[in-house]
Amino acid sequence: MSYITALIDSGITHTVILIFAFLFAVQEILKLADWTAGRFGIETKWSLKEKSQAQMLAEHDKMLAGISAGLQKTNEEINRLTSRMKELRELIEKNDHENRLFHLDIQKKNDANKRAELKDRIGQSYRYYHALKEWNRMEKEAFYDLVKDYELHGGENSFVHEKCVPESYTWELTD
Repeated sequence: MSYITALIDSGITHTVILIFAFLFAVQEILKLADWTAGRFGIETKWSLKEKSQAQMLAEHDKMLAGISAGLQKTNEEINRLTSRMKELRELIEKNDHENRLFHLDIQKKNDANKRAELKDRIGQSYRYYHALKEWNRMEKEAFYDLVKDYELHGGENSFVHEKCVPESYTWELTD
């Protein structure tokens, strides 16, 4: 007790320094004892804890390396799939373009066939009514519907517009 009283009398600063020095010395003694035990193959609580932590860190490093390798493989696969998707997209666009051209060609041929058919029917109607010089409302409507259909299929600048339609305005309406 007298020792504690002497410490307090010598000053609080010296007391704090002494306590820290004592704790440091105890810590160093424990480290030395642990090191000595480790040299002789004796496992202590602290050495087992350090060994466990080192093993855990090694496992984590191994796991992280595995995850990193997996991510790298995944990235390579994503890049490969992205490249393949780009190729497929280009192929689809090329096929779409070819399909559009094909359908346009078919549409042009269908329009040409329909135009020829309509032109023939307009010519037949024209020859019939040209001889009579008259027609009724129903016949007139049917004739102009044929002309409109002919125009919808690309018919322009032919005898239909140069001769048939202008002359149809001169025919007498009989109803």
